[in-house]
Amino acid sequence: MARQHVDLYRKETLACLIAADRYHHLETEIKPRLREGAVVVCDRYLASSYALQQLDGVPLGFVDALNSRARRPDLAVLLIADPAVAASRIATRGAHDRFQSGISASEAEAKMYRTAASYLSRLGTPAVLTIDTTSQRPHQVMEKIAQRIAEFGQNSRDQRATA
Repeated sequence: MARQHVDLYRKETLACLIAADRYHHLETEIKPRLREGAVVVCDRYLASSYALQQLDGVPLGFVDALNSRARRPDLAVLLIADPAVAASRIATRGAHDRFQSGISASEAEAKMYRTAASYLSRLGTPAVLTIDTTSQRPHQVMEKIAQRIAEFGQNSRDQRATA
């Protein structure tokens, strides 16, 4: 609902709706799959809230408080691109919402995602992988992500074996 009405809901209202959706998703989808031993990949998790809600004028402290009880990711993957390239890609495919409105929006978003990566690291997220997609093809990006997930899984198994 929040994603469909991003032009209607703004600031704290949108931040609250997104956080509520995250908690619902955690309880109904993520936690059950993790208990089964699955690898769970989410599109737009905490880093997206830290970046997009701030772009919407919501203070980081408010966003962080809303999401403080959400499970931190074991691995956060943030995809960034040169703002001009990002704006061109958006212009080609069409904007999804008001956050994708030209080069200035792409510049602000890139800055916020870099800040979100740093913030997640400070919060203790075990691994933050930032990939610059400016000159990479989608399969190259996917291979990097898959490799990092495999490495992360191997490290987790090694840690359990030595404990």
